[in-house]
Amino acid sequence: MKKSVLATEKAKVLAQEHNIDLSIIAKEGIIRESDVQALLTEKHVNSRHNSSIYRYDKERIAIIGAGRGAEVLIDILDDQYDKQVVLLIDDYVREFPAYKVAPYGIFEFADRADREEFDSIIISLTANRKAMNLRARIFTYYHARGFLFTNVIAKDADVRRDVKIGQGNIIGAKTYIGTKTIIGNNNAISYYAVIGHHNVIGDCNLLAPGIITSGSVTIGSNCIVPTGVNFINLVQVGNNVVLPVGYNVTDDIPDNTYIKNI
Repeated sequence: MKKSVLATEKAKVLAQEHNIDLSIIAKEGIIRESDVQALLTEKHVNSRHNSSIYRYDKERIAIIGAGRGAEVLIDILDDQYDKQVVLLIDDYVREFPAYKVAPYGIFEFADRADREEFDSIIISLTANRKAMNLRARIFTYYHARGFLFTNVIAKDADVRRDVKIGQGNIIGAKTYIGTKTIIGNNNAISYYAVIGHHNVIGDCNLLAPGIITSGSVTIGSNCIVPTGVNFINLVQVGNNVVLPVGYNVTDDIPDNTYIKNI
């Protein structure tokens, strides 16, 4: 017999959409939508090769953005037997070779989508600060409507022990993420990035190819870290920070700092 649980209506709806028994959530008091979302995220991160939470054998993924970023994601996902791209969503692109493109723009799609057509979504936009600001808006809009975000992690990325990863993240080829690092949501971490041990990375950051962080580095949210930036041990970077190419971070950087190339 299932034990009686107290849950909000939003939590019940989300649990029903994903066929989740609310009694398996170990929590005292009322179960909220965020508790159900946390369980879904945990299943994505810790069961990358277990498709039991999906209706079909593969996780069916919709990509938001049908430009070059989508081509990169498709290339990563083609190497993974348990994931399949089934749909692309874009404001302008209506044809994409070999893939279906939704008939609606990005924000319209969020309210008109056939949720039976896919299991999860990922945002491909990563090119610059403007693209990352739009990426943050899209994530917030879709998350508020209960969409499930997947993580796209390259097969040859090296994710070490006890790393915690949120949802909606892209982790590129040959990237290294050290033990006990915590990564938030909706980040774009490019190829050959090195994220040291015990780092804390916030939300919606762009970490470009070839960046290196030492141990116990903290990076806030909405930061742009270009190619070749290095961080020494223990430094803390605030929110909304933009760094120049090849910069060496040797001291803490406060919120809303924009350092230009010299």
